[in-house]
Amino acid sequence: MNLARSVFNVLVAPRQEWRKISLENLTSQHVFVMTIMPLTAFFLVMGLLATILLRTYGQTTGAEPLEGDYLRMLVVNSVRAYGMGLLFIYILARIMQGMSRRLGGLYSLPQALKLSIYSIVPLLVVKSMQLLPFFRIEKVTDSISAMVAMNFVASIYSIYLLCLGAPVLLEVPQKKMSWFILVNASLLMLLTWLPVILAIVVANTIGYLD
Repeated sequence: MNLARSVFNVLVAPRQEWRKISLENLTSQHVFVMTIMPLTAFFLVMGLLATILLRTYGQTTGAEPLEGDYLRMLVVNSVRAYGMGLLFIYILARIMQGMSRRLGGLYSLPQALKLSIYSIVPLLVVKSMQLLPFFRIEKVTDSISAMVAMNFVASIYSIYLLCLGAPVLLEVPQKKMSWFILVNASLLMLLTWLPVILAIVVANTIGYLD
C-alpha cells in the first residue's frame, strides 16, 4: 500500500481509487495505525510548520523571534488537535459502520475506517493551511473570508468523496444512500465549520474584527 499515492488518487480519480482501496485486506488496527495516524499527523505537522513560517517570515508585520512560550503553546495545541482528530475519525467510522448494517450494507470496521479517513482528505488539506495566527494579520476579515471559502470547497468535495466511496466500501444500497449521506455529511460539516465559527468568535472577542 502506497499511502501518498492513495491520497493523491482519491483526490484526482476517486472512482477508480475507491475500488482499489476496498480490495485492501487490512485489519482495523492496521488501518488505524498505518493509515489514519500518519495521515493525520502529516497534515497537522504541515499546518504547524506553516504557522511557524508565517510568524517568522510573515510579510504583513515583519519577522519576529519565536518565543519559547509561543512555541510550546503551538506544540501543546497541535498534540491536543491530533488526539481530537483521531477520536473524531474513529467515532465517524463507528457511526458509518453501524449505519451501514442498519441500512443493509456491510458491517466492517476496517472499511468504515478507510472511508472515514480518505473522505476527509480535502478537509485535512485545508486544515493544514488554516492554522494562521490571527493576531499577526492586519486584515483579519480577509483571512476569515478565505478560510470560509476554502472550507466550503473542501466540505463539498469531501461529501462528494463520501457519496462515491460508501457504495463501494460498505455496499450501502443506493435506495438508502440518502440517509447514510445525510447523517455523515452533517458530521463532516461539524468538523469543517466549528473551528471556523470559533475562530470568528475569538477574533471578534479580542477586537480584531472591529
